[in-house]
Amino acid sequence: ALDHAQLPNIKHVDADYLKRALDPAMTHSVPYMMASTCLGWLKSKVGDAVPSYAMLDRADLKGRITLLDDMREVLGAALRSHGHSLNSTDASQLAQARDTAIRWKKNIAKFDNEQYKSGIASGEFHLVQGYAGDLLQVAEENGDIEVQIPREGSAFSCDDLCILTSSTNQKLAHAFINFVTDPANAVTNMNFIAYRAPNSSAYQMLSEDFRGNQALFPETEVFAKCEPIDDLGDALALWTKTWDEVKAAS
Repeated sequence: ALDHAQLPNIKHVDADYLKRALDPAMTHSVPYMMASTCLGWLKSKVGDAVPSYAMLDRADLKGRITLLDDMREVLGAALRSHGHSLNSTDASQLAQARDTAIRWKKNIAKFDNEQYKSGIASGEFHLVQGYAGDLLQVAEENGDIEVQIPREGSAFSCDDLCILTSSTNQKLAHAFINFVTDPANAVTNMNFIAYRAPNSSAYQMLSEDFRGNQALFPETEVFAKCEPIDDLGDALALWTKTWDEVKAAS
């Protein structure tokens, strides 16, 4: 377990986030940076844009859309679009999500995990599903790109810092975790990588632009619909079969 006496800065960790964390007491890990799955679009190319999965069906964007090449992200988005948990193991809900994902597939250019970033920046793609930090880094260079969490909710995650039990330098490891959890350092880090550190004291030190960014600080009702991606257990086989059906569909 972590020695909290060596980690005075963990008092700054966002208490609201900890309510939803896997290790809310920070017994073994300290939250570092949060990420969410977003939609990004070109404001000049996408009129009447709404942060919603409904945009993936727009005929005027056919062939100009990408979805992540990721079973959990695509089927998860399809589940959320119907108001289901993105961790659902219900066969009928997954069948509904499969049919939605197949419909989306007919409208997109491709499933892609990397080129969506350069593709939206160059104007090749007009609407993409991607990770907030990646898209916001591209948006910093291109003011035409809007990035938001879909209002139906999406996946969010948090990278945590922990220390190996076999570590031979426990003191230095604790010092590092305490250093990055210092609010001023968290702000510097957030501004550099465009992710959100769950650090309440740091929030007060961020620019209004950063604090107002809906991809990083979504409205309460939107964040309430976001979920971490959980282990599927025995349902992994059903999910894999469902995803195979999406990939095989023409």
